Amino acid sequence: INLVHDAGKGVFAEHHGILLRLFASQAAIAIENARLFQEELERRHQLETIRSLTAEIARELDLATSLRLIIRRSCELTRASGGDMFLWDEPTRQLIPEAAFGEALNREKTRRGLGEGVMGTVAQRREGLLIDDYRSCPFAHPHTLKHSTVVSALTEPLLYGDRLLGVIGVDHDVPGHTFSSRDQTLLKLFADHAAIAIANARLYETARAELVERTQAERSLAQRTRQLEALRSITAEITRELDLRRVLVLVTQHTAALFESAGAATYLWNDSRCALEPRASTGTSGWFPATPVAPGNGLVGHSVRERRGMI
Repeated sequence: INLVHDAGKGVFAEHHGILLRLFASQAAIAIENARLFQEELERRHQLETIRSLTAEIARELDLATSLRLIIRRSCELTRASGGDMFLWDEPTRQLIPEAAFGEALNREKTRRGLGEGVMGTVAQRREGLLIDDYRSCPFAHPHTLKHSTVVSALTEPLLYGDRLLGVIGVDHDVPGHTFSSRDQTLLKLFADHAAIAIANARLYETARAELVERTQAERSLAQRTRQLEALRSITAEITRELDLRRVLVLVTQHTAALFESAGAATYLWNDSRCALEPRASTGTSGWFPATPVAPGNGLVGHSVRERRGMI
């Protein structure tokens, strides 16, 4: 606190100093209380913001949509001009670019290994980096330096327990713009919740894929059961029939129906001619040969010569 008098308006005495010191000590307490209150309000606002964003991303179970939403909200949360999200691929041991927002959408992306660039360094160390001058940062990736105008960056790992899921990074491309420790705290809190959302989305995709596979298997089993039942019924019908011509017609018709084919034909082997003779057909007209088929001639002839079925 600084007090002044206009010229000729008076002077301060010793008792004024004593009084000011007493008042200043009380004012300091009031100012500190106000600061603490303001910090608490800001902290509550931050937590409420994180809670709201966390609830939003937790509702999204489609992984691709979830990733786009997370990187967008990360940029909005830190007022960044752009951002990227890389996910860790264990088989290749690389970080793969999966989502981007803002200015980062137009940047060419490449994979990163552990310790490669800022993303790779954060993944390797499993701790965030706040970089005020990206252009002179020893961790800056040459590809990013060449193909972007990034001037500052803020990057956090995406950790689910002790498992690395990926890395999220936001940046500024306007000279003079940097991130604060508050931005770093917010992004770290959000990254923790984002990792949970990503893990849940992956579990959902896995469960959905298993459900689809199980449903397909059940449908295939049901179809196979119907086919076997139809085969049993057909077998019972044709074994009751003793007229050869009628048996051949039934065999041909039921075979076409069983396999839902456009046409079918049945041949019998003639020893004297050493050839297959067409005896019955059904379905599509024009394709059924009217003359005997020698072994090795056409699909039917090859099947006889090889003595095995052919598709």
